[in-house]
Amino acid sequence: GTSMTQIGNSNEFIGCTGDEIFKYNIESGDYHSVSSFGTLFGDFIDDNQGHCYYRANNNGDTYSYKLDVFTMKYERANFNLSFDNAIINPTDENEFLVWKKIYGSKEQLTAVNFNTGESRMIYEQEIPIHSRIGRIIAENNKIYSLASLEFNGKMSLFIDSYDLDTDTYKEEIFYTNDSLEYHYELNWLKGFVMDTDGKLYGAGTLIPNDDQFYMFSFATSNSNFEILAPITDDIGNNLVGNLVIDEEQNIFGNCDEGGAHDLGSVFSYNPLNDQIDLVYSHLPNSDFETKSGLALAPNGDIIGMSSSLDTNIHRHI
Repeated sequence: GTSMTQIGNSNEFIGCTGDEIFKYNIESGDYHSVSSFGTLFGDFIDDNQGHCYYRANNNGDTYSYKLDVFTMKYERANFNLSFDNAIINPTDENEFLVWKKIYGSKEQLTAVNFNTGESRMIYEQEIPIHSRIGRIIAENNKIYSLASLEFNGKMSLFIDSYDLDTDTYKEEIFYTNDSLEYHYELNWLKGFVMDTDGKLYGAGTLIPNDDQFYMFSFATSNSNFEILAPITDDIGNNLVGNLVIDEEQNIFGNCDEGGAHDLGSVFSYNPLNDQIDLVYSHLPNSDFETKSGLALAPNGDIIGMSSSLDTNIHRHI
């Protein structure tokens, strides 16, 4: 589900295929890959200083690595943290912010300096989070996160925020689907994007006894939560990775199932008319396919990855 990560504002993207890291230029088509010294997992984060950071596991040992995006050489990072959902600190470009699990389901909002590896705890959250889903969203110096948690034995959607200027934490909204019992490995939420008006959008199985994904929105200006259009099976199902939003405020998502061939699809959602459309159906040219999350290229293209299993494993951008 990990999407490719854009390097700064360039046409180059960093991605991974199992135990290799690659750099791909969407304009020229240049492709270069190197061994990552282990199996990669989780997200990449670009520091806008010529480096990209990632996590890899080698023979049971997991470490964080620092990759020079020009030479494609890497070294052990000064810190050992996951980058899942991390973003650059909007108040200090030398730091990244990440929700770090400390014990059980307790989490700390943590700032880490890219250069020194020093970390500092910003806020400790007491609500037991099951999992953070999708990237943190920054609006000015306020950040928003989407999560799932257990509430009265049910799985619940949870949005929270932290204001870096006022050091204020807020529980924005709980929403519980009464038909979803709490258990692990539950894949029912995907997100997270924000439009130019500050409205957040995601997708989830939000209607009781209905396993379809629905688009939802949360207006940060007035805390209004709204369930929007359904993503029907002929459009797609079982969403993969994060959503993306383009300059025209259209939202795109990738699916593992559904579409014209029931092999997954790319769909779009237009907030102006509440319309969901099928953009692309993955083709039945292999026995097995997996998909990545999507990324938005500078030229407006939506890009992603898939892997097909036939006599060998083939990976495609």
